[in-house]
Amino acid sequence: MFECIQCGENLPDKANFCPKCGSGINGKVGELAVQNRLIEISQAMNSTLDLDALLKQINLCARELTCAETGSTMLYDSARDELYFKVALGEKEDILRHVTIRDGIAWWVFKNGSSAIVNDTKSDLRFTGTVDKVTSFDSRSILCVPIILTVGNQRSSVQGIENESRTEIIGVIEVINKLFDPPQFTAEDRRVLSILAYQAAIAVRNAKAAGDRRNFFINAIEIFMTAMESTQFIPQGHCMRVARSAIGMAHEFGVGHDDLNDLYYASALHDIGVLDIRCKQSRASSGICPESHTILGAEMVRPVNLLSGTEAMIRHHHEMWNGSGFPDGIGEEDIPLGARIIAVAEAFEEMGQEREFISAQAGISFDPDVVDAFFEMELLSL
Repeated sequence: MFECIQCGENLPDKANFCPKCGSGINGKVGELAVQNRLIEISQAMNSTLDLDALLKQINLCARELTCAETGSTMLYDSARDELYFKVALGEKEDILRHVTIRDGIAWWVFKNGSSAIVNDTKSDLRFTGTVDKVTSFDSRSILCVPIILTVGNQRSSVQGIENESRTEIIGVIEVINKLFDPPQFTAEDRRVLSILAYQAAIAVRNAKAAGDRRNFFINAIEIFMTAMESTQFIPQGHCMRVARSAIGMAHEFGVGHDDLNDLYYASALHDIGVLDIRCKQSRASSGICPESHTILGAEMVRPVNLLSGTEAMIRHHHEMWNGSGFPDGIGEEDIPLGARIIAVAEAFEEMGQEREFISAQAGISFDPDVVDAFFEMELLSL
């Protein structure tokens, strides 16, 4: 028995490849191991949009499949015209997060859009040793490939819509120091790393697309808030103030990230029902919109997938702890937690920030635990 040099797995004497990480005892990696690791990365890309986690997994895979000592991914910062370390493996990671690159082999690969195999850094004029000087590391051999993003767009023509695409180099991925004798990166290593660079490009593209969708969605939310506050029912700034208070209370409850997003959207849009044409009433005759606005608001967000978690909170944010609220007259724990939080946040806003009113209504209109969270939040803000 002996140990895999990459992952420490115990291997039988006649083993050619490690079944755990795919490393070979002769510095080569089996095609099946490559395929299995690429499948794992594809599955990870389908299950999360966490770019840092995906790129870390891609770098770990690159190190294993090329039998290298370490590796990193650098992305391009166009504003500063430099590469920065997005992912770095090993104990120097914290140092490298503060290092930027404008020279060396990685910079040459980025600028030329071509891969580089350098099996003796000391004999290559492109190697500057800039990073080694900062990290006290010894880079003896380097394999580096560009990360090329394909950007598709459309343009109109006489014949109709035509698809176009262009490529953009957004960074590089590299592995350093081949571990086997002879310590030489090969054309096969370059092929494997190029495939992983393609995976990295897809991960970056997906993360960017998700970010663009989030920005569009947030802008749409802001437009709806402006529209609500242009009616006679909602004062300027009301929606955002309620949202901020609601999120503050939710933090006291330890609400998770996804639920926080739903609560933010629900609290920002809690009165969206006022935009329905049936919700017409003069402010002079009643200080609030008719009771139907909670039902109308819930109906408005129901068809929107990204707002699916807000429907119940919007519908029930005027329910009361003692069951005397509307529209369904439910009480206590039957009221969704988000709706209970919005109720306190909105009441505080509408009552001219009267803390005494909030305190007096604990156990009557409001969930006592939510009221406690409200005052905890208030103390923290002092």
